[in-house]
Amino acid sequence: MEELLRDIRHGARMLASSPGFTIIAILALALGIGANTAIFTVVNAVLLRPLPFEEPDRLVQIWGSDPTRGVPFHNVFHSDACEWRKQSRSFQAMSACTSGPMNLVQGDQPERLDTWRVNANFLPMLGVKLLRGRSFSPEEDRPGAPPVVVMTHPLWQRRFGSDPGILGKTINLDGTPYTVIGILPADFEFTGRTIDLFTPLAGTEARGGPTDITVTVFARLKPGVSLDQSQTEMTTVGRRLQQFRGSLGVTPRVWGLRDFVVRDVKQSLFVLMAAVGLVLLIACANVANLLLARAGMRQRELALRTALGASRARIVRQLLTESAMLGLAGGLAGILLAYAGVRSLLTIIPGRYPLLSEASIDGRVLAFTLLVSLATGIIFGLAPALASSRSRALHDALKEGGRGSGESISRARLRSTLVVSEVALALVLLIGAGLMIRSFVELTKINPGFNPKGVLTANVNLPRSRYSKPGQRVEFFRKLFAELRSLPGVQAAGATTSLPLTQHNSGTGFIAEGRPIPPPEQIPIVWFRIVNSDYFRAMEVPLIRGRLFQEQDQTGPPAALVNETAARRFWPGEDAVGKRFTTGIPRPGTPVSWITVVGVVGGLRHMELHNPPEAEVFWPYQQLAPGSVSVAVRTNSDPEGFASQLRKAVAAIDKDQPISRIRGMEEIVARSIAPQRLSVLLLGIFAGLALTLAAVGIYGVISFSVTRRTREIGVRMTLGARARDVVAMVVGQALLLALVGVAIGLAAAFVVTRLMGSLLFGVSATDPAILAGVSVLLVVVAALASYLPARRAAAVDPLEALRYE
Repeated sequence: MEELLRDIRHGARMLASSPGFTIIAILALALGIGANTAIFTVVNAVLLRPLPFEEPDRLVQIWGSDPTRGVPFHNVFHSDACEWRKQSRSFQAMSACTSGPMNLVQGDQPERLDTWRVNANFLPMLGVKLLRGRSFSPEEDRPGAPPVVVMTHPLWQRRFGSDPGILGKTINLDGTPYTVIGILPADFEFTGRTIDLFTPLAGTEARGGPTDITVTVFARLKPGVSLDQSQTEMTTVGRRLQQFRGSLGVTPRVWGLRDFVVRDVKQSLFVLMAAVGLVLLIACANVANLLLARAGMRQRELALRTALGASRARIVRQLLTESAMLGLAGGLAGILLAYAGVRSLLTIIPGRYPLLSEASIDGRVLAFTLLVSLATGIIFGLAPALASSRSRALHDALKEGGRGSGESISRARLRSTLVVSEVALALVLLIGAGLMIRSFVELTKINPGFNPKGVLTANVNLPRSRYSKPGQRVEFFRKLFAELRSLPGVQAAGATTSLPLTQHNSGTGFIAEGRPIPPPEQIPIVWFRIVNSDYFRAMEVPLIRGRLFQEQDQTGPPAALVNETAARRFWPGEDAVGKRFTTGIPRPGTPVSWITVVGVVGGLRHMELHNPPEAEVFWPYQQLAPGSVSVAVRTNSDPEGFASQLRKAVAAIDKDQPISRIRGMEEIVARSIAPQRLSVLLLGIFAGLALTLAAVGIYGVISFSVTRRTREIGVRMTLGARARDVVAMVVGQALLLALVGVAIGLAAAFVVTRLMGSLLFGVSATDPAILAGVSVLLVVVAALASYLPARRAAAVDPLEALRYE
């Protein structure tokens, strides 16, 4: 320990004696370590930190799965979830949930609230301890029970001023008085989802909901039961239900709760982590080159220490101690950069990244930074330490008396190897960034099937307590759209149950008339929307054939529109207009209700911009009249400025009716590709940093080489070499290193970029334009980085150079 402290004190003196070297090295390391710490902070929050529940690894989510028809997961009927609970033995608890809006009428500001309707055991299953009050009792989760509600902490603060007396009082939700029985703690968050209220699930059906609603199922595994064991059992349960209840071939699929939540972001986070890892390696190579240059100036000191009895191990330990101190200093500075970086990331990372509210520099992140800092010190310090402590090098230094004897071949090779490594690593990162940028550009060129410019959208949820009859709901929206169309600047106003690119889908079985009826598990699935007659005009979706909905469709025979994809799929080579189909599963002895196609519209991209339109069916609003729709208003002015007029139009019809999620359609499109935009932005920053570090590395090596070869350059010029010959020689040295690095980097990129295939759109992982462009860029940067040292070499006075020792 005493020797270690002595090494630390000596290392501190040596680093303080070369402030320029120390500052540059710490800055390079801080950039690399800071980038790693910032991204790891996000990775830690999203992928590593335990969910804030009791024994979170035992929490699972169970979906229905139908991969044969392209549906990897979907909600299930409540009746199926009840059978899962009865027939399974792998779970300690199972709870069904569904979500939807409820309207809070409190004071003069009605508000739409995101509400989860859950079984009574949901919160106890998570292990959540309420801040005030209690959770639901089993008796409250039964049809006909008095309506009760548990409130989240943000809502309690925002709307009720953290009033502790709220417990036992009633609040008006959808026109029904609910008694507040509990307040959740401030740190409660459920996988990044927006939740304002919890109510018992059974009350949904009792208060006018569908008799068999679709639900999401969560469960807690029994101790000792693995995910695979539960999946095996649930597969058996699913087959049993298919046999006895004809459950459409649905197979239960069990996911770990975190695994499901992060499924869409895991790969992109790994790519970003790999990118910052490459940046750190490039920074290490840079600092290693700095250490080699500095070691060359310390050869006489090290030789004297050896002559006085210091062993090679002792010399290596001293040099590694100094490297570790640099690494730790870089890590400390990196934490400061990471803190600022994380704050910036949280402002630009899109809402589709789950669990980000938990992102902070905690103990695990600090331990990661410490480990990276120490490992970095060893990585960049070991090779220079070994090279500088070789007995022959020290003997030569002592014999030459510390004068410029030129650099040893082995050390020159090591410096060149480090530069080649920097170029190769930078090339891999630049190619990855180039592919992602090209992919994003291709993504933004996609026609989504509608025109988002000038469209304002909002959600309107009519409570069943006041709009229980379809005619009431039809009349409300008839008045609303008449009011909206009368406003100046409004070109069209429509409604739909699901806006494009919001990732909300509802599916149904589809059987075309005149086609053989397949077994239930093979009936094709189509997505359906409910729209009014002006929706397609508001969104500027083209009508391909036939007509749009008309007033006669409200009372006439069942009519529908289909998109081009459905028309081609079910009536290939035919005109779909006039054709008929039915939905669901035909039951023997039950008359079939046929629906007539009256028009074919263009395809809209409803799930992801990069996914082509799927088969879709549209029903007229008047025939089904749901209470919750999204309104789309096309104006010839700024849509955001129209929000207040939209609120006034709704309030003029019903002052207690709130609207929510007011946003322009352009914002929805932008949010749908926000994760890709973020990845491109961060990869671009890291690639630029890598390119800068590589250029600095090349500049440093060539500058050092010119300094070491001053006498050689003087001899060449004395023998007749011209300035341009010297420039060509020096730049040629840099280009040779760059070309070797490019060759190695291209070989590595062919392997690495194939792993990015699922993240790319419209571009090959081995796109020749990207590969060639990045290669040329690095070669040009190498030439530019070496040009200044080359000009300095060409300006050498031959006589002065010959006297240089």
